[in-house]
Amino acid sequence: MTRAAGTGLAQAVTSLTTMNETIPLAQRQMGASLAADLERQAEDQRSRQLAAVDLGTPAQPTPRAWAAPLKTVDLPPASVGAEAGTEPAAPPVAAPPPPPRKVSPPKPATQIAAQTAPKPAASTSNSTSTGGGKWRIQLGAFGQKANADALWAKLRNRPEIAGHARIDLGSPITRLLAGGYTQSAAERACSVLKAGGFACLLVAP
Repeated sequence: MTRAAGTGLAQAVTSLTTMNETIPLAQRQMGASLAADLERQAEDQRSRQLAAVDLGTPAQPTPRAWAAPLKTVDLPPASVGAEAGTEPAAPPVAAPPPPPRKVSPPKPATQIAAQTAPKPAASTSNSTSTGGGKWRIQLGAFGQKANADALWAKLRNRPEIAGHARIDLGSPITRLLAGGYTQSAAERACSVLKAGGFACLLVAP
């Protein structure tokens, strides 16, 4: 291989480079010494054969010297990569576990019941007054009860009417009243309603 590489053969040069990188120095030196011995023996045998031809006598074959067996050396796995100029691969790194998900605590049963409980029904038109007085105020008189209902729907949430009972009197003319006032409260309620453009009359007990 060395002689072939010395002639410039590309395949021999590549093979010799690979052997130099993978075979330890001690074994390469031993192989080179053995090759030199074999080459000297071959040259001696060729010289004797040529001399025998010139003298007309057959040449005696030279006993072949057996080379000592090569000693194998176990190389660590990283040595081949180090001589070839490569670095050992780094061990894989495990990915971090995902963060735990936040679980909202269940709502108490009382809170769920409060959210799902139906709202109380609106008070009827004839609900008890929160006032306490016996004075009333008349909001209008109508030939059709639907008109009285429409006016009450418009005035029932005003501060001067809210919380007072609706009172319907008369037939076929319906008088719409709100009761449960004291005299002073009834007077104030009528003043505010008249200022807002609505009709209002005081009705004494």
